[in-house]
Amino acid sequence: MTKRNPRYDGLYVFKPDLKSPRRGDVILTRNAESTSIKGKVQSDVIAKATGGNFSHALMCTVPPTLIEAIGDGVSNISAQNCFVHDLKHLRVLRYPHQGIASAAASEAMKFFAKGYSVRAAVQSIRPGASVSESGDEATFCSALVAAAFRAAGAPEFAAMDPMKTTPATLEKFSKCTLHSATEC
Repeated sequence: MTKRNPRYDGLYVFKPDLKSPRRGDVILTRNAESTSIKGKVQSDVIAKATGGNFSHALMCTVPPTLIEAIGDGVSNISAQNCFVHDLKHLRVLRYPHQGIASAAASEAMKFFAKGYSVRAAVQSIRPGASVSESGDEATFCSALVAAAFRAAGAPEFAAMDPMKTTPATLEKFSKCTLHSATEC
């Protein structure tokens, strides 16, 4: 990340360093400061319900392009259009084997234009609920990341059900599999 930039919509922001992201990097975020009360409340509810510090997960596919699953479905966003208000609400995780991380980025792109499922996201935190109960073929942000790493052959993700993976799961899992990318 670079130093604090001028105000954006009345709030100070940090812009990403576009030389740092690598294919397969996972970015965890939280909307803790916003001009939209709805966005902040939704982010707080997700973080609290999942028992973590973050509410959203994105993956770098081809720097500076990120892929994410949001309300409109799975889409790309340029890191050039991203910012955070507080660095404590951002964590960049890097898988230790770049070949698998790169393959995961390729696998993630196969989800492009797939629908987003609020129902599946809610089911992800319900004990005993399975993906078949969600009734749709759509995905959500952290399931997209987990499914991409699983399809890329990351052994640590082989036993994980992507549809039961939350941003908090990735945050906790990062302590043993992924690690924070210090230069991001």
